[in-house]
Amino acid sequence: MYVNENMPKQTKITSPPALYYILRIVIIVFAVEIIAMFFLAWLPVSNSFLKTLLESALLSIILFPFLYKFAYLPYNYKHEQLKEYSINLEKMVNEKVNELRKIDTQYSTILENSNDIIVTCGPDMKIVFWNHVAEEIFGYTRDEAMGEEIILIVSHELR
Repeated sequence: MYVNENMPKQTKITSPPALYYILRIVIIVFAVEIIAMFFLAWLPVSNSFLKTLLESALLSIILFPFLYKFAYLPYNYKHEQLKEYSINLEKMVNEKVNELRKIDTQYSTILENSNDIIVTCGPDMKIVFWNHVAEEIFGYTRDEAMGEEIILIVSHELR
């Protein structure tokens, strides 16, 4: 098995469920709301619109750092971690594809340059490979032989 040195040997990406983050946010909002209510109770503001505006501003100022730290950062960290794993996986796949292409080229070169007849058939007994020596000996071109049953090359006397 191919192992990339840049990735940990056992990589398990775990993240708390979304409900966990929602509960954290609800608890923080609830705590900040209580703090804001106590703070605003001490202010001598009689206008309800102004009181609501102050409460909203206070909530926004207090909540933003908490929401950023407890809701956005954990999500962003997991997102960055997934992106890094994706990039590493893509590199590994590209390396494997390049290796397979190199091996395929080597085998194709060997099969095409052989001085022996090389004919390959699949499980359904149909020809899937036919080299140039087979063309010369049997008299069928590659295009004519491909997809035909292997019986094509057996002499009529042996059938």
